[in-house]
Amino acid sequence: MKALLIEDNRVLATITGRSLKALRFSHVDIAHSGKEALEFLSRQTYHVILVDWMLPYGSGLDVVHCIRASKQHKDTPVIMTTGKREREDIIKALESGVNSYLVKPIRHKVLKERIDQILDAS
Repeated sequence: MKALLIEDNRVLATITGRSLKALRFSHVDIAHSGKEALEFLSRQTYHVILVDWMLPYGSGLDVVHCIRASKQHKDTPVIMTTGKREREDIIKALESGVNSYLVKPIRHKVLKERIDQILDAS
């Protein structure tokens, strides 16, 4: 299974990428900006996408809007990962089309539970 992780913090990207590989993903691509994420999405399909809210060259919400507007990716499960904890932010992300919302730091156990829920539901 394939995952796309969109995270500009390289340390968090490495840690979360390792968690994804320890779960059910044999292939994990990592994008460090919204622009790079869109390049990956133009070449590849994924079983799940994790996207940070705050990114250079396009916010995570911008990326989610592109995913949902894409014929190829519109049904791909998306998890928003962020430090934003306010109720309004969570609502905004869910209204943009994310399937789930995780507040950083992301614990491996919680990531596993969310991915299991999302993939089992789709």
